[in-house]
Amino acid sequence: MDEMVQSSAGRHVRRPVKGRAGIANVGSDVFGVKEEVVMQTSHRSSNRREGSALFTVMLIVLVIAALLGITCKASVQRVFTARKLADRVRALSIAEAGANKAYAILQNDFNARLDDTPFPLTSYAGGTYDVSVATVGVFVAVVSSEGHYGTADAQVVVDVKNYGASSNAVQNSSALNYSILCGGTFDFGGCGTISSSNGAALLHSNGGLTIRGDAQVGLDIRSSTKITLSNGVDINGRVTSPTLSYNASKVTSTGGFFQQAVPLVPIPDLDFTPFNAWAASHGEVKNGGWSLSGGTYNANGGVIWVNGDVQISSSTIVNGSIFATGSIKLAGSAVINHGDSGIAIAARDGNIDYQTSGATYGMIYAKTGSFTQTSNGRMEGQMIIKGNINKGGASDEMLYVKTILTTPGVTSSASDLIGVSAWQK
Repeated sequence: MDEMVQSSAGRHVRRPVKGRAGIANVGSDVFGVKEEVVMQTSHRSSNRREGSALFTVMLIVLVIAALLGITCKASVQRVFTARKLADRVRALSIAEAGANKAYAILQNDFNARLDDTPFPLTSYAGGTYDVSVATVGVFVAVVSSEGHYGTADAQVVVDVKNYGASSNAVQNSSALNYSILCGGTFDFGGCGTISSSNGAALLHSNGGLTIRGDAQVGLDIRSSTKITLSNGVDINGRVTSPTLSYNASKVTSTGGFFQQAVPLVPIPDLDFTPFNAWAASHGEVKNGGWSLSGGTYNANGGVIWVNGDVQISSSTIVNGSIFATGSIKLAGSAVINHGDSGIAIAARDGNIDYQTSGATYGMIYAKTGSFTQTSNGRMEGQMIIKGNINKGGASDEMLYVKTILTTPGVTSSASDLIGVSAWQK
């Protein structure tokens, strides 16, 4: 705004005067600066919010990506596992096909077990099987079939036996399914264990059966008369007899206790004649008894026949089956390894006195007599005793391993019965 003033010459002149408008202009400039500052501050806040939102989005994307990665990996792993399982099933089927083929060949000609030619590597159902046959004695062949499919391998192992050629050696071959078969009374004392390497097994006594001391029995036990169990006995199996005597709070049985009738089991009558003939043909007949103390004895032909009593003592090792017309005594730390017959020691008319801290591998058989043990040795195989069994000793071990009984000197023929005696794997 201008102001009219009179000059010294008497003229009126116009002079600008600062008023509200000027103040307004100044204020306008100041507020403009403030508005600019506010706008800049607002922009920075907006930028921070946008940055936070971007970080959150990126974090969510990373989490989703990680979850997708884990899901994909798990899916791939499931597919891989399913493929491996499918290959494994096919490989096992192929291996079984190879075993069946080998069994068919042996049924037609059991002597084929002595030659690898009938069992070549064979392509089958998109894979292959490779069969090998190992002979065990005269009448048993172990068939091993390896199946391959994709990335998987599988194996089947089967025992094939010529039952026709060996059926005359033992009457009542079903008795061979027992780990211990006793025709009289069975007294298991001291401390020790009875176990099985062939799955479930049976211990049977036609007479009374008593287990006492610190005993662990890993078998089903049966008696046709009575079973008596002392305190602290552990039975990993069933207990069955017409009469049971035990303290339920101090005796354990995983299979339970069953009071019921148990039929008598006939003791098999082993024919000693072919073993005598085989030993005679190989110069292994001992007359007037036989005694060994120390050293190692390897039986020619795998069978030793003794007319009279046998005594093996000290640290003697005998590789072969011992058949005696009299009694057999083992002492010291003697070890007996069965021959091809599967029998370790067999007494025809006498008893068996087991005092060795060593071991026997194979069947222990007493045709008419009894068995007594007073040591802490190891028995691995089976035991068939016509008379009584009296087991003492400490920390001894009896391990059931099914015996494949074979008669020496008998060859197979087309009329023989060939069957599977065991499916190992």
